[in-house]
Amino acid sequence: MKLQDLFTVEEWDRLLGSFKTVIGIAPITLDAAGNAITSPCFTCEACRMIKSTAEGARRCKEGHVRMVAEAKETRKALVKVCHAKFLKITIPIFDGNEFLGVTGGCNVFPENAPADAEFLRGLAQEIGVDGDQLVKEASKARKVSNAIIESQIQTMVSRIRTRMIQIDQTRRRSAAPA
Repeated sequence: MKLQDLFTVEEWDRLLGSFKTVIGIAPITLDAAGNAITSPCFTCEACRMIKSTAEGARRCKEGHVRMVAEAKETRKALVKVCHAKFLKITIPIFDGNEFLGVTGGCNVFPENAPADAEFLRGLAQEIGVDGDQLVKEASKARKVSNAIIESQIQTMVSRIRTRMIQIDQTRRRSAAPA
């Protein structure tokens, strides 16, 4: 099974729309090989700045690869802080024991995270972007509570689980003798 068998690309985009609207994250769904099946987007100019440089993009990808591996291993949704102190949400998707990919996103800060201008200026220097501009853009990033994040994760997991049950029932019906 592929993720596109679970939902069409358009359905994934609609499903992730609630993540984008409620949490404010930049949502994406990736298949087991790490290929995006939905269109990546940015909800935060600071993240766009970070990913605009080779070093910033490398750090983002490195953190993402680690989270996907951990989500695959634990089979649990993860909410962690990335190298730039933004939240990253990763929800693994399985068909039985077959890993299909992940859905989730990033680009928001934890609700109680203090603005860390010194950290951001240091990060900006390391990756080659303007520190003052990065601090300015990061200050505009949305801050989200753990309760809202957990609620949205549970909603997403429930929708995926419901679709998996529907697909499984269809498989059983088509496999049953007539």
